[in-house]
Amino acid sequence: MGNTERVVAREVKAVTRKEVVLKAIEGRITWIQAATILGISDRQMRRLKTRYERLGFGGLHDHRSGKPRRKRTGSDHRAGAEAEA
Repeated sequence: MGNTERVVAREVKAVTRKEVVLKAIEGRITWIQAATILGISDRQMRRLKTRYERLGFGGLHDHRSGKPRRKRTGSDHRAGAEAEA
């Protein structure tokens, strides 16, 4: 997946989150139903709700986007590990 496709995918996900959260705020669905729709746990939904209350819709974005994973090992380290095996 190219960089442009990743950006578009993140934006679509943010819009979907926004729509689901709006429905929960309006009372059309429960927060637990919103968590199920988004495919996240009840606990993560509570965190998302708190971020929304504190930061508005900006809090619904995935803030990890575009950053490398912290636990990812380098390709040279993996190549060395594979050679030893």
